[in-house]
Amino acid sequence: MLRPTPKARCTVASPTKANGFASGYHHRLWVLSLTIIRRIVHNNDKTEPIMFLTTRGIFVCDNRAFPTIQGDPIHATAMLERQGMSLTSKRILVTGGAGFVGSHLCERLLDAGNEVLAADNYFTGRRMNVAHLLENPRFELLRHDITFPLYVEVDEIYNLACPASPIHYQRDPVQTTKVSVIGAINMLGLAKRTKARILQASTSEVYGDPTIHPQPETYRGNVNPIGPRACYDEGKRCAETLFFDYRRQHDLGIKVARIFNTYGPRMHPNDGRVVSNFIMAALQHQPITLYGDGSQTRSFCYVDDLVEGLMRLMNTDHAVTGPINLGNPG
Repeated sequence: MLRPTPKARCTVASPTKANGFASGYHHRLWVLSLTIIRRIVHNNDKTEPIMFLTTRGIFVCDNRAFPTIQGDPIHATAMLERQGMSLTSKRILVTGGAGFVGSHLCERLLDAGNEVLAADNYFTGRRMNVAHLLENPRFELLRHDITFPLYVEVDEIYNLACPASPIHYQRDPVQTTKVSVIGAINMLGLAKRTKARILQASTSEVYGDPTIHPQPETYRGNVNPIGPRACYDEGKRCAETLFFDYRRQHDLGIKVARIFNTYGPRMHPNDGRVVSNFIMAALQHQPITLYGDGSQTRSFCYVDDLVEGLMRLMNTDHAVTGPINLGNPG
């Protein structure tokens, strides 16, 4: 039963048939206007989401039983948020969402009240990394390779899809280049179509074999374009080029983060990088090996701090694009 403000027209409809709402996102609250809604009584039909079409906008809620909401829009907002829905929640795509960093990012985005679609082809990501999130009605996991287009409706995109350790990205170097370049083109196209803000998870490897320590963002790098690491280094450099060209040509809302060494729970035990190598050697009671003459330096960032940095960068003003080093003391 609906009791709208007098003179406001209303109807009941399924969001699958109205304004392109996707059936996979029924548990969503869309608010274009609350200014003339004064009283809502929940729909007794538990199988059909409800939409209130008024003279000022559209109000859609899922099929959970809401108590009566009375009073002004501020009171209505507070009531809905107590029901676990947020008027400021976003639909967020995380590519590489079942990976080490991606799974932690999905957790934080869900904790903030957002809906999260994690896309991963499981080349290095693992379903077990996000298994604990599958019961959350605001989380969806999709097996997908972003070298193929993805047609979804989103508000923000975190593009994390790409193997990051030399052992993994050198296993199939052609695919590594493709996911960095073609994947970036597909995600930028999606962001352009949906007018979504998009963040590129770039890497310190864009600096190559640096001659400056630590590396500021203004440093242009020292990269071998034909070496065994070039599939990753040059792929990420090309992706950054594409992001800034989309910015210049289409005024797309882009953010570029250059990620340094990151560690924490769900690291792949055999990724071949220094923290996991040290830990695995210690667990197996083997000598901890230092390569070279021991003079190399590395910066290490805990994954929670990295995720915090990614989210803060995404939420900066439109004028802030990066690139921003994350996990580097410089």
